[in-house]
Amino acid sequence: MKLSIRKSKGITLIALVITIIILLILAGISISALTGSGLFQKAEDATKISQIKEIEEAARILYMERQMEQIVGGEQATMAGVISDLREKCYEIKQITEGAGNITGISLKEDNVTMEKSQQKEVTYTFVYEEGTRVRYFVEVQGKYYEILYNNMEITVKTEESDLKEIETVKNEITVESKNTTIVNAKPKENEEKIALESGATGGIVEVILTETNSNVTKTFNVIVKEPATSFTVTPTEVTIMRGDTTKLTTTVEPSNATDKITWSSSDESIATVAEDGTVTGVKIGTTTIIAKCGEFVQECAVTVEPKKLVFGDLASERIRIG
Repeated sequence: MKLSIRKSKGITLIALVITIIILLILAGISISALTGSGLFQKAEDATKISQIKEIEEAARILYMERQMEQIVGGEQATMAGVISDLREKCYEIKQITEGAGNITGISLKEDNVTMEKSQQKEVTYTFVYEEGTRVRYFVEVQGKYYEILYNNMEITVKTEESDLKEIETVKNEITVESKNTTIVNAKPKENEEKIALESGATGGIVEVILTETNSNVTKTFNVIVKEPATSFTVTPTEVTIMRGDTTKLTTTVEPSNATDKITWSSSDESIATVAEDGTVTGVKIGTTTIIAKCGEFVQECAVTVEPKKLVFGDLASERIRIG
């Protein structure tokens, strides 16, 4: 009886081993068939094309956004600007300049960068070349590069791989200077058209200057490291002016390096208006309130506009004019 049981177990084990071997053989045949028919390669190619088309669509949308900004007074929509936007979206792009590659400027999307204290940030820049210089852009997809083309305001991305080794590259070098390193420290990133910013523990506004060393072309932009106002006053709090006359209100903000902007408004501009520097102008007889805001603080000044008083010389001039 025991012998029969042992034989049964042995037969079962042998059958299991044979089954596993058969399954492995069949799996190998299936993988070989798939590889031989190119299904894996076709799937990889389809993924690559999908990613390329996704980048192409992103570039077209970014170009349209820049065109809209141009309509309302922004910078001209250019291919270099679109490339800058793509880099900000973390696409890896190689830029190759053919010919002399003379640089005429450095472009930034914004001339003012705002940061919190003790924060790090990256700013992307692009070179502007003289007319006639050919600049080519290539985006990386799955470790290979594909050229981004711009023709007659239409952006496309080639699906054929480009061999960058066959194209001669003109190398540009850039230096960065922060006018106040206690507010922000700035340095260029290697092999990338980006500036790394690191703010300190002190807030304020500082100039950062980019210089392309070969051409000596420069670009200056402001970095604002937020420093909120802790107090804000406006003097006087009451003022009387004659119609047509002006007076300037004085402001005091603490701390002195506060970055909060002061905004002005009048509750009734038909009686008195206020300029960006706090200058109040009487328009017609009556009373109104001038409102100043700085960060979380709001201050008011009551304004009374009275009729313009005429002196003897003014009356004489009026008589002569009427006569």
